[in-house]
Order: sequence, then structure tokens, then C-alpha cells
Amino acid sequence: MSASVKVARAVAVEFSRRMRDKRRAAGLRQTDLAALALMQPEFISRIERGIANPSLMSMSLIAQALECSLPDLLPR
Repeated sequence: MSASVKVARAVAVEFSRRMRDKRRAAGLRQTDLAALALMQPEFISRIERGIANPSLMSMSLIAQALECSLPDLLPR
């Protein structure tokens, strides 16, 4: 696995962890977040489990639904 693929995977894992933590802190279920972000609950679940890689647009919609900025969900 190349270094760039490893970095991309690490970003995806961190995004999914932060998304899940913020969702739980807000008291939202995956279905709630999906409705707020105009997405399917299965997609939210797949992101949190690291199966799906959301697009930049999807990540932005998730951040808006969680009432945070996109950088808040990305690794530093």
C-alpha cells in the first residue's frame, strides 16, 4: 500500500470517528443525522464503519447537519 493511500485511509478513519463522536454528543441517532444531512441512514452507517468514503459534498452536508465546520471533522 502506497504512502498516499495510507494517509487517505487515516483521514477517512479519523473523519468517521469524529463524525460518530459528534453525532453521539448531539444525542442523534444515525437516522436522525441522515435526515438532517439529506442522506440515507445506510450511507451514514457505512461511513461510520469505514466502508464508504464520502465525497467532499457529503462531508460538508454532514458537518452542517452536526452544526460544526468541516475542519472540525478532519484530522489536524
